Amino acid sequence: MEDKDHVSPSSPPWRRCLIQDVFQHAQAELLASAAEATRGPRPSSTKAASSPAPSTRSRSSHGHASDTLVVSLDEQTLDESYSRYSRTLHMVLLDPSYHVFASPRGRGALLYKVAQRTLVVVGDPMCCKGEMGAMLDELQRFRSARRLRLAFMGVSESFLEHAHEKRWASLRIGRERVLNPLANKVLDRRAGKRILSQNRQLLDPDRFALRLAMYAPGVAGIDAGVEAALDALYGDWCAAKLAAGGGKTPQAFITSYQLFSHRSKTAFLLARDRDGRLCGMAMLREVGAHAGFHIDPCIAAPDAPRGTTDLLVVTAMRLLRRAGLSYLSLGVEPASEVGGGGGGDDGSRWRVGDMLANAAYRAVTRARDVQGKRAYYDKFHPDPALESSLYVVLPSLFAWHEVLAVMKVAHVQARRAGA
Repeated sequence: MEDKDHVSPSSPPWRRCLIQDVFQHAQAELLASAAEATRGPRPSSTKAASSPAPSTRSRSSHGHASDTLVVSLDEQTLDESYSRYSRTLHMVLLDPSYHVFASPRGRGALLYKVAQRTLVVVGDPMCCKGEMGAMLDELQRFRSARRLRLAFMGVSESFLEHAHEKRWASLRIGRERVLNPLANKVLDRRAGKRILSQNRQLLDPDRFALRLAMYAPGVAGIDAGVEAALDALYGDWCAAKLAAGGGKTPQAFITSYQLFSHRSKTAFLLARDRDGRLCGMAMLREVGAHAGFHIDPCIAAPDAPRGTTDLLVVTAMRLLRRAGLSYLSLGVEPASEVGGGGGGDDGSRWRVGDMLANAAYRAVTRARDVQGKRAYYDKFHPDPALESSLYVVLPSLFAWHEVLAVMKVAHVQARRAGA
């Protein structure tokens, strides 16, 4: 008989407690990184760390005790569907301005925001492929009762198959860049020598003396002092981003997180200076569909040593390598211009959607911003095999209101001429 408490590395992603896997290996990895800073680099190797021992604790479908107890069917549906099907764009779960639609029959859940009388679904609906049609039928009844239009933002190629069956227009708006910690050129010392040298300097007790730690409240319990420091650092960073946008709206495609709203699904890498002050942090959020994590935000205090965020990214890769995990999403790299994803019942329909979206997208996208994000991601050597395109899907023929709704949800505004 199968041992239900045993979770092997080959178990379905939703069966593993990924944060617990990483947390179990964190102490050994962080000690090794600190030792490396004092004795020199580790031997070069193209092989991943040995496979971790399988976890012997099963994941509760209700999350860990540090979260609010699941008391309703909707909350249970969200928790289970997130653990199985969540992707990078489901980061908006931690943004309190988004809402959850849970299938009345427990088929799955999705995340959305309403703008311009349009229900904008962000990320793929979190359900199995066979339930997608029934799930969207339930959503249709929900939004029809409220007289809302429909649009999808940041959906994957997997959802695009369903959109094509419906003959909905789709527009490619970017791609997800993903690191493979088990086969990464920087970790294997085949690239990124400057980053690794800087990492050693930051950890060297005779130089910058940064100290790293991992905070996983869903595993080890809540530390109010740590959470207050994380909140303060993140609040200051958000305020700086808001000021950079003229103080009117958040920068485009920036999500405002409530860091501790889902503790069972997140963990934090902390960087402290020699005085013990928090000077950098990276949040790791579970991505159930890929048995991995999304790293965001990854930030440093204004007076933190140069390269602090690079150190956090490399350390996150090392932790996942120790845990035998091959998926660490850096996030979304916007496209320089939108491209057709197909769909539509004829060519004229596609051209209408194409012209609308391209006009809107060109009005708000700065090429230098796209190039800057691409250059930042490239230095960590993402794995092209894990890269995936992201799309906006517009079910309506004349989707001007839906395009405006997507822009509003993404905090996008038309820029001034010459900006």
